[in-house]
Amino acid sequence: MKNYLLIPFFLLFGWHTSNAQVAINNDGADPDNSAVLDIQSSSRGLLAPRMSTSQRDAISNPVAGLLIYNTNTHILELFDGSTWGSVAGEEGAIVLPLVLSGSVLNITATTADAMGEITDLGGDSVIRYGHCWSAYPNATVHFEFTDLGGTNTIGTFTSNLNSLEISTTYYVKAYAENSAGISYGQEMSFATETSGGNSPCPGTPTLTYGGQVYNTIMIGNQCWMKENLNIGTMIVSTTPQSSNGTIEKYCVYDDVDRCAVYGGLYQWNEMMQYVTTESTQGVCPTGWHIPTDTEWSTLESNVSGGGDLKEAGLAHWFAPNTGATDASGYTALPGGYISNNFGSVFSYRDAAWFWTSSQTDVLKAWMWDVRYSISTIQRNERLKSFGLSVRCIKD
Repeated sequence: MKNYLLIPFFLLFGWHTSNAQVAINNDGADPDNSAVLDIQSSSRGLLAPRMSTSQRDAISNPVAGLLIYNTNTHILELFDGSTWGSVAGEEGAIVLPLVLSGSVLNITATTADAMGEITDLGGDSVIRYGHCWSAYPNATVHFEFTDLGGTNTIGTFTSNLNSLEISTTYYVKAYAENSAGISYGQEMSFATETSGGNSPCPGTPTLTYGGQVYNTIMIGNQCWMKENLNIGTMIVSTTPQSSNGTIEKYCVYDDVDRCAVYGGLYQWNEMMQYVTTESTQGVCPTGWHIPTDTEWSTLESNVSGGGDLKEAGLAHWFAPNTGATDASGYTALPGGYISNNFGSVFSYRDAAWFWTSSQTDVLKAWMWDVRYSISTIQRNERLKSFGLSVRCIKD
């Protein structure tokens, strides 16, 4: 782009002509002999047409000498008959870009989508842009932030905010950076949900397996069955489950009606269908698997405690069912467990024990439980010969 020198014009209130010359001033003085137009003012300026680069380039057949103020480069520009050039000084003053913060949408317990818009590049390419956020006001890129790369165009954009804490208020700003520095949009605030929103999994609100309908629940980014698994043929609890081609289950007190409410109880090997690979399908339906210890740890981080997992009230739990709110929608029921001394039922109606697909050694595996008398979630290892409840998680 070329550079040109332009003598500034000033505007006041009156004008008059003399010998085909025009003077605009406040004291009636004649125009200078060297000027066709002589404008004098100490308090007002001459305002050139203001437009963006794209609007300037849309001018049809611009004549040489045409003058505009470019709102993208922040300089006066003159058309010389072939190209546009800056009127005076160095090539285009570079200033901070202009960016606006937009709405925060699709808020879950751990994620959200933040909107933004770059409205002015500041006369230079944007090096990076996105959003920054914090659990405290006045977030900057020194906190958490997204980096959507560089751009040479104005327009809207979206940042996906991940790994948020549940039940937390966040402060978020759009930002954009060019060679002049970083600018921020206005600060917006939003609060994450208490849990997964107590909503069914998108596209899979229910599934039918083994003649039984199961509801689903989205907690964070995980899709879980909302009921304890109840699949297979009941065998008496004094008999070990075995690899015989038939899925076998225990029911509390050998009562199949209790399985319909609390689900079946499965020894680890039967649940895994006699493989030891984490995340295996096991006795779960196709497209689902036995959750790993890590997946259970993620579930724990997505809720406020065991009370968020337990069904509220005393319809199935013994009193006091401490802290039970079922805020997550997981609706854990206390099916208890069958001990390795086959036939002995423990913790029925006072604890829900759930297997993982993660073994600790050849004899034991990890399990997680919630109990009637506390509001926390507990993790322990148990002998694989125990019969515990199972919840499947979607692949």
